[in-house]
Amino acid sequence: MRRTKEEAEETRQQLLSAALEVFANKGYEATRLSDIADAAGLTRGTIYWHFENKADLFRKLIADHIDPFVLLINKIFERKLPPLETLRQILLQVPAAIKNNKKIADSQKLSFLKMRMNSSIRPLDEVFQDKFQRVFERLCGLIRRGQGAGEIVMRNVEVIATVIATYLMGTAAALLEAGTDIVDVEKNLEGLVELVVRGIRA
Repeated sequence: MRRTKEEAEETRQQLLSAALEVFANKGYEATRLSDIADAAGLTRGTIYWHFENKADLFRKLIADHIDPFVLLINKIFERKLPPLETLRQILLQVPAAIKNNKKIADSQKLSFLKMRMNSSIRPLDEVFQDKFQRVFERLCGLIRRGQGAGEIVMRNVEVIATVIATYLMGTAAALLEAGTDIVDVEKNLEGLVELVVRGIRA
């Protein structure tokens, strides 16, 4: 029985992996379950054994892949570094992880895919909002502590948090979508981080 559960989980992960590639290439709306089944080398019936429908599959895909991104951010917070150094480490480590960690890279691919979706699917919106709202709120709390410690002079907390979030999305896009032929993020990462840190410290 144990082996049956292991095999079922292996099949589920096979479907999720295939779904990620198909959704990324074709977009959510144009993707059919048969496309995912073909990419996984399985049948549509196998998909329905594990997922209710396309929206359910996509929701589970997001839930599985966003957690590693959130976990990375939380691990940086847990190091209890001074606020400005914590921000510096987030700005450095998240792009590095996107480049070197497949799970985190996949998380960002899904985020970009969700942004490009034409229709709003409430359960999917809730997954994104819940995960990223918590990160954003924790980031704002960190910025306030930095202001209280005199490390961050710029006063508007939400503007600073938005700049950091935009930087992270921009570097992710350059690494995953545009490619280093246009912008060499890896080569210039420390300089980019210093530019952001100077801006909020000024």
